[in-house]
This record gives sequence, C-alpha cells and structure tokens, in this order.
Amino acid sequence: MLNSITCESGSSHFNELLTEFYASGARSINDGDASNDRPLHHAVRSHLFDEKDIEMFITMGADLNVTNNDGRTPLHEIARSIYCKSSIAKVLLFHGANVHTKDSIGYTAFHHLATCHAQDKAEQIDIGRLLLLHGADINAPNYISETPLHLAVIFRNLNFELLRFFATNGARANIPELKLPLALLGNRIRLKGITEILADTSVDVNAHLPATHRTALHLAIENPNCRSNIVRTLLSKGADVNARDLVNSTPLHYAVSRYHYENADDDQIRYENEPIEDDINAKDNFGQTPLHNAVKNKDCSVHVVKILLQNGANVNAVCNVNSTALQYAVQVNWNNEDVILELLNQGADPNIMSGFGMSALHHAVRNPCCDLSVTRALLNKGADVNIADPETKYTPLLAALEYKCKLDHIQLLLERGAIVNTEEYSLSPFILDCM
Repeated sequence: MLNSITCESGSSHFNELLTEFYASGARSINDGDASNDRPLHHAVRSHLFDEKDIEMFITMGADLNVTNNDGRTPLHEIARSIYCKSSIAKVLLFHGANVHTKDSIGYTAFHHLATCHAQDKAEQIDIGRLLLLHGADINAPNYISETPLHLAVIFRNLNFELLRFFATNGARANIPELKLPLALLGNRIRLKGITEILADTSVDVNAHLPATHRTALHLAIENPNCRSNIVRTLLSKGADVNARDLVNSTPLHYAVSRYHYENADDDQIRYENEPIEDDINAKDNFGQTPLHNAVKNKDCSVHVVKILLQNGANVNAVCNVNSTALQYAVQVNWNNEDVILELLNQGADPNIMSGFGMSALHHAVRNPCCDLSVTRALLNKGADVNIADPETKYTPLLAALEYKCKLDHIQLLLERGAIVNTEEYSLSPFILDCM
C-alpha cells in the first residue's frame, strides 16, 4: 500500500505511522481512526515529526482542514501540543490551513494556543505571530463568548510572555474585574487611560491575574513602558504594596529586580519623596528578600541598595540555601564593587556560610570577574581566611586553586595567613611559586 515515494523519502517515524495506519484497514491518507484522527493529526501532536514529514503528508494528499471527533483540525492540534513547533504551523498555514475553523466547543487555533502549556515558550509565541500573519482573529469568541485572552488570563502556569503578546496585539478579554491589570500589559500605557479605569468605583485596584497573581502594581513596576506617575496613581488609589504574586514576590521585589538606568531619575524621586511602607524583608518562595534581588540586578545601582538598607533591610538575611545578599553580590559576573563595599560597611557578615559550605570569600576567589580589591575588602572586614565547612574542609585557598584563581588573589590569601595543609594541597608548584 505504501508507495515508493513514502518509503524512500519519509522519515522512519513517518513510515512507521503510515504502516500502522494502513495495517488497521485504512485505504486513504484521509481515513480516520476510532477518534477520527488522521495520520496528520497524530503527526503534528508528536515531537517525532518535523516540517519535512508534514510536507510529505501534504504531497500524499492529506486534507489540512479535516476534523476529528472533537472538531479539531491539524492546525488546532499543533497549537495545543506541548511540543508546538512553529515550523510545522508555518507549513500548514502556507498550504492553506483555515485559521478561522472552530472546534466542537468553539475554540479556534488561538484559543488552543492560549491554554497550551508548551515546553518551548518562544515557539508558542512564534505560532501566535504566524496566526496573525495569516489573518486569524485574536478576539474570536468561543461558544460561551470567551476570547483567547480571556482563557489565557484564567489558566494557571501560563506563559506570561504569551499573555503580553496577546495584550500588545489588540486582544481583549471580557473580564471586567481584570480590566485594570490587563491595561498595564501593553506597550503604550497612558496615565489618562489608567485614571479613567480607576474612576470606575467597581474597579478593584488590587485585582490579580489568576495565572500569576500579579496585581496592577506588580505589572506597572515590571513594565518598562510604565512611568512612575502611574505607579503613584495606583498607590494613591490604595494599591497594596505588600501584595504577593504566585511565588510570593512583592512589588518591591519587582522594583529592585527591574531597575533600569534609563528610569533611574523616576525611581529616585519615588523612593526619596515617599517612605517605603513595604515589608522590606519579605521573602519570596526562594527565601529571597528585595535586597537579594537588588544585588543580582546588573542595572541596580548602589543608590538603591543604600535606600533599602536605610529603610531597614536586613543586610544578613539568608535565603532558602542560606545565602546572604553579600554572597550573591560577589558571585555575579559584573561584580559591582560599590554595592559590595556598601553591604560590608553596613554590617554584612562575610563569614556566614551558605548551604553549600561556602562564605563570601570562597565565592569571591572562585569568581574570575572579582577584582582583588573585593577580596581585600572582605579580608579587611573580618573574613576568615581559613574558614571551612567542618566536613569538607574546603577553604578559600582550596577554592582559589580549584578555580585557577588569579595569582595575586592567592598571594593575598597567603599573606593574610591562609594555612597550606600538605595533605590537602600537596605543596603544588603553583603554591610554592606563590610562597
């Protein structure tokens, strides 16, 4: 039954599927199984097939718009597959797949895309772009008037970037109670528009998106297109500064994580003229406080760190793996020396050991981006040059050797009293050179 084209050109998975299909009694490439699924339905759902295989099905006469018992076409299936591949969607659309077809519950491909927990989030968004390019209606309602954005909002564990894609491409959701947070997802946000929404007394300024639990305040701070005057307006209308998202991050976590130099003036005005009323030491699900988040942000200046500390941030707070802000600050690749010195000057303890048995000094000598001045500052502020986990006996000197630290760092450790244990180091030529 399989022709020579199929056998010679198709992949092994392609041939296996067709062999099994024809063995079941099918006579045509468009015959269905018990669920009325055709081979093309099965292929687009699977991670084993690529766009070349789909081209082969089309060459053999596969109907791109045939539906199964649920009313779904192959385009529906690729949009809802966790293995969604934009290359396959592109082939289907190029050859005439209908973007407007609705399944048995009124879902278009866009509805399925909105509710899919895809493994590759970027591919998912690329399929959305392809659907738009081929004329799909991003606001098409299903049979109970739910738009794709409506479904995207109410489904949990959502691709948040997909939600933003919908919001920035003209999508609407018929969810009045979420009108405010949805308005803050776009690329062009105007104070007048937000003020008009807030003028409606039925609008809850603290309404959150079900998928992420982000409130309007979270979203306003996160969105680089949203200026501080909108944040001020939300606060004046009672926005909860301690609201928690799905991972227990507060708006302050967001503010220090998404601080950008281009918005520095606005942020300084907001922080300096208005006292911080947040729970400044609030921990997210990872045990990290806003101070932890601040030092991990390359664009976050020492000014922000100072403000957090002046407002009561615990400089020695530890996260779930017992790491302090100081330990994070010496681990990052950009190694902001001003931030590290500020933490040390404000009482950061350089001898707190993380859950991995390392102190800030361990991390500093392991980091190739860490300057000698940072290692010296840690030692000057009381870092124990021989600190080690009792079980591993892993000292900063061992860490420096293991990670091929710069010679001047090792020399400094030795000058400050690092003990050379012959059993641990075997007096290597490298150590002898340093001595």
